[in-house]
Amino acid sequence: MGALASVRAREFYMTATGGTDIRFSVCVPALNEERSLRASIEDLIGAFKAAVGSYEIIIVDDGSSDGTASIAESLSAEYGMVKVIHHERPEGIGSCYFDALRAARGEYFSWFPADRENDPNEFLACLPYLSSRRIVTCHHAGYDNRSRTRRALSRAYRGILNLVFGLRVTYYNGLSVYPTQAARTFPGFSRGFFFNAENMILGLRSGLTLKELVFPLSARAAGRSHAVRFKSLMVLLSDSFRFCMYYFREHPGGPRHKPLYEAGNEKE
Repeated sequence: MGALASVRAREFYMTATGGTDIRFSVCVPALNEERSLRASIEDLIGAFKAAVGSYEIIIVDDGSSDGTASIAESLSAEYGMVKVIHHERPEGIGSCYFDALRAARGEYFSWFPADRENDPNEFLACLPYLSSRRIVTCHHAGYDNRSRTRRALSRAYRGILNLVFGLRVTYYNGLSVYPTQAARTFPGFSRGFFFNAENMILGLRSGLTLKELVFPLSARAAGRSHAVRFKSLMVLLSDSFRFCMYYFREHPGGPRHKPLYEAGNEKE
C-alpha cells in the first residue's frame, strides 16, 4: 500500500474520533516467519502508537522450527505491549486465533498476518466504525495483486459460502475487527483458515451488523502463502464440514436474525 493511503487512514481516524481511547487486541499467528515477524510487529506498533490509547499484540508461535520463537520472545522483552503464546507443535492458524482471543484484554479483537501482506493501517480505517454490535472488515476489490488463480479461488470460495449460508459478504478472509465479548461466544471449531468464515457467519447470524471497507493489499514480504498449501486446504475442508454439521443442527428453522449490511467506503 502506498504512503498516501496510509496517511489518509491515520488522518481520517484522528479527525473522526479525536484519538478517543480504544482498547484493542491483535493476534499475530506465526509459523516459521523469522524473516518478517519483527518488521510486522514494528509495523503494527508504528500504526497504533499515535492513534490507539491502549493496545496489545499477541504473537502465537505455532510450533515454528526456525527462529520465530526466539524473535517473538525478544520482541516481548523489548515492547511491553507484546505478549507471546507458544504451541509445542503446529496447530493451525485458527487455533492461534482462538487461543489469542481467550487471552485478549482489549474490547475489540482482530488478527494480523506475520508475512506483511496486509497493511496495519487497515485497522485505522476500521477504528471510527467500531461498535459493540458491529463487525468491521476490509476487502481488496480493485486492489488485489495476487495471482489470477488466487483471485479465482477467492471468488469461488466467497460464492459458495454466500450461497450456502444466504449471505452477501464481499470477502471473508480480511482483517475483520470484532467486539471481543461477542467473538468469545463463537464455538471456535476451525483449526485452519476457515476461522474467518466461521466468525463472519456466526457473527452476522447472531445479530451483529457488517461494515465492509475497501483497502489495498500489499505484496508478501517473504515466502509463500500457507493458505493454498495442500495440507491447509484439507484442514479447511474438514473445518468447513464440521462447521456445517454444527450450524445446520443448531439452526434447523433458519437463523435468528436477518443479516444487516452497512454501506462501505468508496475506492480511492
